[in-house]
Amino acid sequence: MKTNCYKQKNCRLHKHRNTLKIKLSLWAFLLIMFSSTAWACYNTQCLAPEGIISPLVASAQTPVVVDTETYSSESATVVPKATVPSPSPEVKTLELERASKVEEIDDYIDTIFGKKQGRIVRAVMRVECNPANKAWPACQYKTDRENSVGVLQINIKSTYAKVHYDRIPGESLEEKVEWLKDPKNNVLMAYWIYSKSGMNPWAGYTSERYLAHLD
Repeated sequence: MKTNCYKQKNCRLHKHRNTLKIKLSLWAFLLIMFSSTAWACYNTQCLAPEGIISPLVASAQTPVVVDTETYSSESATVVPKATVPSPSPEVKTLELERASKVEEIDDYIDTIFGKKQGRIVRAVMRVECNPANKAWPACQYKTDRENSVGVLQINIKSTYAKVHYDRIPGESLEEKVEWLKDPKNNVLMAYWIYSKSGMNPWAGYTSERYLAHLD
């Protein structure tokens, strides 16, 4: 029995020594890893003093940090302000001429329709052929249903009907189109249509889009 006990003690002692060797090996490995990490961190200055944190992100979970050693106002890229080119004298002249022409037509509409109705007609004109349109005052809209021309888009004819073709001066369609491109002729023809049918022939009126252009 003593022999067996002795053997068992040796067995336990052997196991204990093996466990101790494993623990010592593990601690040695961890010590080597810690030393290597600390040396790498030292070389990359990861333990350097804290940089400047932007006040805009100071409350964020992951603040943006600017390195005080590498950042300076001199190294910052300066983006120049966008400059809007001033209109050339020629462009300014054209704009003034157009504005003067619009005012002239507005006054003419008031003269033909009267100021009360003229206010509505002027607003309708800005829907049918807006002065901001490059084609103003000679806007032309052509489909199967219409061939409308001028500041108040007088419909000359459609594919299926003459509409106002016979009432507009001119021997040919081209001549009638040119006659209607004159704003004053266009307003006169618009007044004749208005006297017969009111403002209902103009989609800019029936859709009530003209309300956005009232003075």
